Amino acid sequence: AEEQEKEPLYCFTAEDGVEHCVWKISEAENNKKLQTAFGLMDKIYIADGHHRAASAVKVGLQRRKEGVTQESDYFLSVLFP
Repeated sequence: AEEQEKEPLYCFTAEDGVEHCVWKISEAENNKKLQTAFGLMDKIYIADGHHRAASAVKVGLQRRKEGVTQESDYFLSVLFP
């Protein structure tokens, strides 16, 4: 919630009238809170985009092996309860 009080990186309204906004979570403590919350989940199911997620993991692992750890360590995702 703290991050949402800041200016979003992107914000737009889609053709269907739904507004979409993206914030960067840059505070280390807020990232730690998210990691803790995800750690409490037993399982996460990827219904759509599982091939993209698997490919992103493979690229990240390969880049780490090459000694490169940057943006390739992460990929965009969204979770719904």
